[in-house]
This record gives sequence, C-alpha cells and structure tokens, in this order.
Amino acid sequence: MATLLQHSVTRLQTLDLGNNELDDEGIDALVPALKNCRILYTLRLYDNPSITTKGWKHLASILKAPSNLLTLILANNTIDDEAAAEIAISLRNNFSLTNLSLSSNDAITEKGWESFSKLLCDTSSIDSTFNSNHFLCQVTGGMSIEQENMSTDQINTIGHLLDLNGEYEFDKREVAMVKILQHHNDFDMTPFFEWEFKVLPLMINWFERASAIDMPEDYEPNIGPRKLSSIYQFVRGMPLLYVETRLRQELVEIKAAQAQMEEEFRQRKLLMEERERSIVERLGPR
Repeated sequence: MATLLQHSVTRLQTLDLGNNELDDEGIDALVPALKNCRILYTLRLYDNPSITTKGWKHLASILKAPSNLLTLILANNTIDDEAAAEIAISLRNNFSLTNLSLSSNDAITEKGWESFSKLLCDTSSIDSTFNSNHFLCQVTGGMSIEQENMSTDQINTIGHLLDLNGEYEFDKREVAMVKILQHHNDFDMTPFFEWEFKVLPLMINWFERASAIDMPEDYEPNIGPRKLSSIYQFVRGMPLLYVETRLRQELVEIKAAQAQMEEEFRQRKLLMEERERSIVERLGPR
C-alpha cells in the first residue's frame, strides 16, 4: 500500500486503517507515502495499540509537511505524554488540521495536555501568542470533566481556545488579536523602539483594527484605555529613543569623517610618493 501511494498519482481523500494491528514498522513504511498524498483530508488510525511512542512521533512528522489533512483520528491507542507533545509541536505551523481525536489514550496525563494549551496559545510573549495555532477547532479526548488525567482548568482553557479558533474560522488574524488582548494586559513598547518612530502609527492601527472585531460575549478588551497606555509608554520612552537615535547618527557621522580623513591621507601619500619618484629620476643614478 505504501509503495502504491508513494509512487502513483492518487486522489485519495480518506484513508481508514483503524483496528489493523499496525506497528512501528508499518508506520515507518506509511509516513513517506502519506506525505505524498497531498489531498488526503481524513486519516483514521484508531485501535492500533501496537504502535509505540517512537511510531507516533514519526507519524507526527506528516503534520509538519505541506498537507491538506483536516481530520486525524488516533483514538484508543497507547499515545503518552511524549508522543502527545511531539504531535503538538508538529502542529505549530500546520494551517489545515481542524479536528484531532485522542480519545481513550489514557497514558496522556495533565502534562501531555499542557502541550496543547501552549500550542493553542503560547503566552510567553506577544510574538509567541501571535504565532500560536489558530486553526485547530476540535480535540476530543480529555475534553470532559470525567477525564481524570486532565484538570478542570485545562478543560476550560483548551475548550475556550478551541472555541475561539472555531468562532473566527475565516480570519485567523482576528483570533490572534483576541488571544493577545486576553493574555497580555500591558504592551511593553521597549522592544519595538528599534523600529524608531515607525512603530507608533502601526500600534495605533493595530488597536483600531482590534476594536472593530466582534469580541466573545463574556470578554471586554478595554481597547481605548489600553491604547492610551501603550501610547503613554511610547511617549515616556521617547527621550531614551531620541538619545539613542541621536547617538547612532553621531556614530555614523564620526565613521564617515574617519573614512574621509583616511581617503585624504591616502591621496596625500600618493602625491608624496609621486613627488619622491620624480626627484629620484631627476637626480639620476648615483
């Protein structure tokens, strides 16, 4: 099957290999072939408990490759925290998968589910939040209060983030804006000073676009006060920005003056050498 899929033009859209006693060797054979199936939309690999963590980590690599896969069913297997984390990492730059089933994978603990929380909304920085996954809309498995390996906070957090991804399905920039506003109360403008004065209109425009978004019913972003706070931070930092900008300009001018002096010295040296040769020639051999 792997040979057929890998070396032929296929329009296969759904592949169901559930309950087929697949093991790591089977996964190793299938992965290169699955990367060749560019219009595969649904892949079912449920009930294959012989696949180990090694095999699941190898399978996760298909999520990193260019793909149109929309649904991945991995229910009732032996996926553990390590494999779950690898799947989450592989989905960071995946812009197609919307439905992932991990039901009845009891080896996934709270630690494993934390990988999906970070995947959906990495709050370590504004940039990390912006680059989180905004496409995954459904993750089954551990998404109910009865799931012992997942805390109530994680259920609420992951469920909320998945709902956000689904609510703003057609404009992922809006998803990113909402997540940034929800998880970053204060916008530190200092890292943007290297952009000099270009950053202020960009920041104001960002807040204006955010104010036009229909926010979740239970969330008030307070756009106006936060925009004023960011402007205040920028204005407060302007003296430092001005000094740094002026010092950089002065440094450029010094280097330019040094280059000019070196060129003038080189020209004078050439004139002196030419004058020396002329005198030697006029004196003749001694």
